[in-house]
Amino acid sequence: MTEMSKIISSYIPIVDFFAEVFGPNCEVLLHDLMQLESSIIYIKNGNLTNRQIGDTITDFALEILRNIDDYKDKAFAECYIAKSADRTFRSSTFFIRNSQEKTIGLLCVNIDISENYEMFELSKRILYKLVPQLGLERDSPESPVISENFIVNAERLIEQTTNDVLSQFPVDVAHLSMDEKRKVVHQLEKRGVFLLKGSVNEIAVKLNTSQQTIYRYLKEKAE
Repeated sequence: MTEMSKIISSYIPIVDFFAEVFGPNCEVLLHDLMQLESSIIYIKNGNLTNRQIGDTITDFALEILRNIDDYKDKAFAECYIAKSADRTFRSSTFFIRNSQEKTIGLLCVNIDISENYEMFELSKRILYKLVPQLGLERDSPESPVISENFIVNAERLIEQTTNDVLSQFPVDVAHLSMDEKRKVVHQLEKRGVFLLKGSVNEIAVKLNTSQQTIYRYLKEKAE
């Protein structure tokens, strides 16, 4: 076991502790950032997101890694909204760092708030219907922004993130111009997708272009 693996593994008792303290509606896990495609090395209450040991990193964690300098003065990211296929969570992530202050792992706590979230959405819809009587603004209150999605494998993560970026363009992928494809690649790079193995090939197929073209777009952005 490497030194970094030992550091991350030392947090296993904390995972067990949090899972016991917060109970069965709280998923707690460890990510090893040296193996992004199979980053989950320990998990409790994984049934909440249908994840297990050996599953992949999340889209939010990829963005953290891509923009790690933005988090260098922070010990954690707390209380953001995350989603699985059928649940909503209030999530927080603690950054595990080595002696050189490099982020090597993540300790994640995901509390299931599905019932409260659904109640909030229902209350909001009812409130909107009463707007004329109450004199409230139409855009108040706002729904919380979804910051993270729980996906079990890297291929699905690449696909979903790519589809999310493509949804921002007004035309079908088959009708994207070269400049629009370049923008797609640049947005995906910003979201950390190219940190995953096999991402260049999958995105090239999705955009109906070559891997060499994807690499060229990435080089342009780097310059």
